[in-house]
Amino acid sequence: MLVLTPFVAALAWAGLDALRKHLSQRVAPRALAVALLVGQLPLFAALVAVDGGSVHDPRYFLPGTLVAASNAAATILFLRSVSLAPLSLTIPLLSLTPALSAAVALPLLGELPSPLALLGIVAVVSGALMLGWHGGGPRLRDHRRGALMMTCVALLWSVSVALDKLALASADVSFHALYLSSVGAALLGALLLARREGGQLRALTSHLRAYVSALVLLGVAILAQLVAFTITEVATVETLKRALGMICAVVFGRIFFAETVTRRDLVVIAVMIVGTALLIVGGDDPGRPH
Repeated sequence: MLVLTPFVAALAWAGLDALRKHLSQRVAPRALAVALLVGQLPLFAALVAVDGGSVHDPRYFLPGTLVAASNAAATILFLRSVSLAPLSLTIPLLSLTPALSAAVALPLLGELPSPLALLGIVAVVSGALMLGWHGGGPRLRDHRRGALMMTCVALLWSVSVALDKLALASADVSFHALYLSSVGAALLGALLLARREGGQLRALTSHLRAYVSALVLLGVAILAQLVAFTITEVATVETLKRALGMICAVVFGRIFFAETVTRRDLVVIAVMIVGTALLIVGGDDPGRPH
């Protein structure tokens, strides 16, 4: 059964993406972002209680807080992006995350991508450009705004990856997860109150089933991913996550949101899947220079 864990994690993340799109069309992005972050707290608090996660060095708090702020901003942009543009356009753009992470890691961590990873970066970035900036129709402007927002999400998550690495040198994973959700919820909650938008949270009462389902999928995704990391390579898990995420974005977008997907889009997404695999496998090469 354990061998199926990476697939369970990848499918849970993909299902969560579809639910977040569904909810983002019914609840204001800032209010939904706060609700999702607050909903994560019991899971992470339980993980801390189980493994006694803590901080080992006060130097943790600068990168940890920066990651929390970055992730909070990315959450709002993600929700706004999927509310404007099709899943089949926006979710594949998250494949830019490992590509941009490789670029960010060079100045922050001194890590240089291998030739294989560089080839993957070229494939992913080229595919993203082709996918995000073509087409027509009455909602072209919204689609391009959504694509730009998801590109910003990929950039923010890329910076977060490097900062995560710095932060986790001084704290346990469970504490880091709880701190990120707590600070993110506090920052966005304060913004919601300052803008007098707290009443927007009431919209969730009409969609509690979808909200609770999203939290359950989030818990399954996180726990399955943590287990998957203990039984197989991180590169394998991440490749499955991105590949199945792109495939499910096309399938779920078509089934649940009546999104149109062209043959050209499918070819570009296939190229991005290959590029993501090259990038992650190449980045996992122990012989690459640093």
